[in-house]
Amino acid sequence: MKCKFPLLVVTLVLSLNASAQSRAVVASAGGESQSSNVHLSWTLGEMSVATVSLAQGELLTEGFQQPDILRVEPVESPSLLPAAGTAPAEAITIAPNPVSTKLNIRIPKTRNQEALTVELFDANARKIRDGRIEPGMSTAEWDMSTQPSGTYWLRIIAPGARQIENFRVIKIK
Repeated sequence: MKCKFPLLVVTLVLSLNASAQSRAVVASAGGESQSSNVHLSWTLGEMSVATVSLAQGELLTEGFQQPDILRVEPVESPSLLPAAGTAPAEAITIAPNPVSTKLNIRIPKTRNQEALTVELFDANARKIRDGRIEPGMSTAEWDMSTQPSGTYWLRIIAPGARQIENFRVIKIK
């Protein structure tokens, strides 16, 4: 009995280190790069990775490459939010999406009290087109018929370079 107790203590102490898991992944390819502002770590070969947004604003994600802390907050312009006691701001909408010819941008009056800048970017982040939506306009129509099929990003910006909304636009033939 006297011999078993010290052996049990030694076994427990050694097993504490065994329960600590370091991050390691087996993948077909991967890498890591770092500069003064950015740290990039990637792997290739995960079959399925999804992100689910919960009602409380929390995110559930899967996959090995996960940040230690993930915080996502919507970008809102305080000057474009309604005054206290009024109805919440309506959403900016685009339709149809996917689009083949004309893209309609609907701006609620509560969100369009100042002139807005609209920018269209391609998948390589090159600015394709920009324009203005004047205060009080409720809709704007953009001709997408000249653009090739693909994925585009539509960004709506308020004065002072405050971003309001980002939309992914799918262009079809």
